[in-house]
Amino acid sequence: MLSIPVSQLIFSHVTSLNYANRSIIDTSGTMTQFRWNYPCSVVHNQINHTSYLVEDSLSSRIIKIVHAQVPHERDQISVWGIMTNLSLGHLLLVPERHRTRQYYLIASSRREIYSFSEDGRRTHLAGAPSGSAQYANGHGPESRFAKIDAIAMDSLGRLLIADSNNHCIRRLTVNDTRDTIVTTMAGSTRIGFLDHVDPLLAEFRFPGGICMDPQDNCFVSDTGNHRIRRIDSITGLVTTIVASGEMSITPAIGYDHHDPPTVFLSSPRQIVYEHTNNGLFVLDSNSNRIQFVSLMNGQLITVAGTTMNGYVDGPGHQAIFKDIGGIALEKIEPLPGWISDVAAHPPFLTWPPGLFDIIDSYIPRTILLLVADYFNGTVRRVELVIS
Repeated sequence: MLSIPVSQLIFSHVTSLNYANRSIIDTSGTMTQFRWNYPCSVVHNQINHTSYLVEDSLSSRIIKIVHAQVPHERDQISVWGIMTNLSLGHLLLVPERHRTRQYYLIASSRREIYSFSEDGRRTHLAGAPSGSAQYANGHGPESRFAKIDAIAMDSLGRLLIADSNNHCIRRLTVNDTRDTIVTTMAGSTRIGFLDHVDPLLAEFRFPGGICMDPQDNCFVSDTGNHRIRRIDSITGLVTTIVASGEMSITPAIGYDHHDPPTVFLSSPRQIVYEHTNNGLFVLDSNSNRIQFVSLMNGQLITVAGTTMNGYVDGPGHQAIFKDIGGIALEKIEPLPGWISDVAAHPPFLTWPPGLFDIIDSYIPRTILLLVADYFNGTVRRVELVIS
């Protein structure tokens, strides 16, 4: 699909998914009163869009929410897993290739990575608990990390790891014998800021987010440098794609539209690739905002949030969060009438190859994001339209 530069945010609205006064059956079969206990990460089922998982940090539970399929019915809530022996760890979940029921979890404070399946099986892949930050490549159990903040998966099934306090990007590969090998993909333990043709000579400062595009190019939230970096999938070239490198939390007035090179970010963390507009949704942690960065021209749009801490639903530029823990892409769908109106015309069947892709790239779409609002103890949905 051909993409065009992002021009404007047409609409943005934030609502809370309120599950107060609901009961939940835990893994022991006991019915208990449900309440969030600092949700810190969220991942959506990208296969059928019917459910999502939330890591509830202080209770060490993974909560599964199944969307109601009939109007006026309520979503179903259940405990998907309990990580009792990882209660001190911050867990993140990444679906494997979006086509299986296998997930990966980070026990951040324990500096370990696990795979976790829906039937409750957990497998240790890499890292080991240690009293101090360490750095070592090698076989999974022998590898060491300093602080794992984010992971992503490429098309070959390899995990890319943002090893924040080691200031580098690591790679975990599973070989034919199911053995795991950890190597360094970009950066070193040297803190700084440097783009480079040799990825191992590039420098980062506390990288806190990572994602991939369909071509396996890797995008990194270089949190301490207030920049978004790109690692080329073929050459390994590390470049800076957006931000001035200066922290800014200037209050949003309406919707911000910044053009390069005056783009400011404030400690960006989690990032999510969105293919229809060829851009990144960025969790801008210090400003409590969700930003969208166009990869076509570097344009930055504030999608939701202000620089204030609090709890307010409503239009995106008025909504307020309190320490967003994670974001996930829930669903992308055309605005009602657009696809059906175009496809209904007979010339559609005889258009030259590729022409419909060009028309399709101009069709505005409704995008739904899920947000784990950590200190507000809730999960919220951002509905937006970008044209």
